[in-house]
Amino acid sequence: MIDYILLSIIQGLTEFIPVSSSLHLLIFSNILNIQISIFKLTSIHFGSLLALIIYYYRNRNYIIFFNNNSQLLKIILFTSLPIIAIGFLFFSNISNIMQNQKIFLIITTIFFGILLIIVDFLPTNTENDKKINNYKLFFIGFFQCFSLIPGTSRSASIIIGSRILKISPETSIMISYIAAFPVLLGAFTLSVYNYFISKNQILNNESFISVLIYIISSAIASYLILCLFYNKSKKYGLKIFGFYRVILGIFLIFYYF
Repeated sequence: MIDYILLSIIQGLTEFIPVSSSLHLLIFSNILNIQISIFKLTSIHFGSLLALIIYYYRNRNYIIFFNNNSQLLKIILFTSLPIIAIGFLFFSNISNIMQNQKIFLIITTIFFGILLIIVDFLPTNTENDKKINNYKLFFIGFFQCFSLIPGTSRSASIIIGSRILKISPETSIMISYIAAFPVLLGAFTLSVYNYFISKNQILNNESFISVLIYIISSAIASYLILCLFYNKSKKYGLKIFGFYRVILGIFLIFYYF
């Protein structure tokens, strides 16, 4: 159980920052030599979803998007449409081609790290934060499709797309937070359906307690990083994550080869 709690914390700490939580889970599960089931993985993601809901509830008066519920719904809708369409049509093909190709993980880790460094130096026009129309949201949603490529990171792809439009780093981060709602909720709902309805599985008391611990561990780590990422990005920018990805990519070269 300790191994899975550690993975829950790792997932929570990396879910909302632009470093790819799935890649970190892959690395640490290999190091710990454990096989994590889809249901346990999705339970861990549910912890991140709970943390996101709590974060927004506690900070709703300070987040500009909550001043306009229609804008919030537009962000969820238009950033989700592209990845739903592309994911439905091509995800299995993309995953089968790239999942077991270690070189792709290394390339995407380093390449998107370099992009994060570059976009951090782009000029910011705070007026753009007030003019995020549906076309811009769809453009950001298109960039989110890159997260279907293993090792990319949903957060990184959204932030990069937002920064290309000269949206401030803080607002870019908030958009990535909001766009996480349908992704995390959809993944959890699908997993629950497949586990409990399609396969008629039942959780015993021991399994229920274990899953509950994973969810709580992930939720605590996720909430911590949600607060720190938004606040510290104002001081340190996004490039620190870009440099981290480049270093991680170099580490993967030695780790895999």
